Amino acid sequence: MNPFLLIILIAIILEFVINLVADILNLKALKLEVPVLLKGIYRPDEYRNSQQYTRSVTRFAFVTSSFRLALLLAFWFGGGFMGGLRSLQRLIPLDKQIQKKKPS
Repeated sequence: MNPFLLIILIAIILEFVINLVADILNLKALKLEVPVLLKGIYRPDEYRNSQQYTRSVTRFAFVTSSFRLALLLAFWFGGGFMGGLRSLQRLIPLDKQIQKKKPS
């Protein structure tokens, strides 16, 4: 494997892992009770709803980023960056369709 591609691949996976760890730590830090400093500012039900919303959004972001990474790796190792798209292009004869639409 090309060393530049390996460096890029490691960077992509490392970025995913760092974001995953940060999200997990942020989820562990969320509390459903209003902190003492915010008791006069937030109502308990609003604060709880905002914390639950943050949990849901973070979990959904984890699912979508995992799907994107899996899709990228499948494209990568499936040869998508090394001529795989060109071979797909040959399967679809677009130039014949263009020639039919030209006025004579």
